[in-house]
Amino acid sequence: MVSIVCNTYNHEKYIADALEGFVSQKTTFPIEILVMDDASTDRTADIIREYEKKYPEIIKPVYQTENQYSQGLKPGAQNRTRAKGKYIAICEGDDYWIDEYKLQKQVDYMESHPDCTFCFTNGYRCYGINKPTEKKIIPWTKYSIVKKNSSIYNVGEIELMGYVPTCSFVWRNGLFFLPVAENAFQGDELWKISMTNHGYAYFIDEPMVVYRQGNKNSATAQWKSNIAKYVSIDDKFIQLFSDLERLLDKKYSNVMRMRACQFKIEKYYVLNDYSKLSEIVKSGEIKNLKYDSWKSFLYYTAKCRHPILFKTVLKIGKRVKKILLFR
Repeated sequence: MVSIVCNTYNHEKYIADALEGFVSQKTTFPIEILVMDDASTDRTADIIREYEKKYPEIIKPVYQTENQYSQGLKPGAQNRTRAKGKYIAICEGDDYWIDEYKLQKQVDYMESHPDCTFCFTNGYRCYGINKPTEKKIIPWTKYSIVKKNSSIYNVGEIELMGYVPTCSFVWRNGLFFLPVAENAFQGDELWKISMTNHGYAYFIDEPMVVYRQGNKNSATAQWKSNIAKYVSIDDKFIQLFSDLERLLDKKYSNVMRMRACQFKIEKYYVLNDYSKLSEIVKSGEIKNLKYDSWKSFLYYTAKCRHPILFKTVLKIGKRVKKILLFR
């Protein structure tokens, strides 16, 4: 019924948590656990083998001998093609599940609501090997727009929600991702939009998963540590939202243009390219920001119109925070 797709690389400290979360699931239906180790250089593969011996009927690993990601290949896509289940559940090797009925709850809803093509849950954040914080992932920021009277989301609404935990994703197998350009971002943002577009998304507001931050091998950590990579990712997101606006027949143009504008501002802000920021204002593109929450609107507007002042205020704020913590 469910294929759990787990990709891992140098997750020696974390992979056991992920695998324990999978094998502890209590369901009325069969599952398979598809783990692909991308030629880890630590003990990740050894730990997977230990679990494979304990659960040979459900754990179906692939041990790469050469790192696929570094060769420009897509190990995640490779692993998903092995899925035989009616549903696909996603969880990277450094995240994990904490609700033993997670899959049962998600599948029960989707089985009784055929138009639901994507389901996700709430969760907690975790830093390194520390215990999870008690703060829920959703809402991710003070800018996130979470519906109060409904758990059903369309494409525009789930995008305004902001980040949702990838390790909570469940979707119907066999549905296609929207065919964006090769240089567009191909990860979880595309997945959730594509799957939601086939029907609708359903949000279970229960903390069933843990999203781990602080892993130096994660893609997010690599983006933040290198300006060139950060800018490259901004470009990928700009291309993604441009493509999505077109592919969705401009049904959600306001939201997609807003997201593209936000990433342009982030890109030129980090590059200190104030002339490009000024162009966003002069061209009127900045008006696209108004479709998000008012807090987000003020944040990006200030960042675009007054970048130097914005940076100065941030520096002062950090200094004040240090002084207060010292006291």
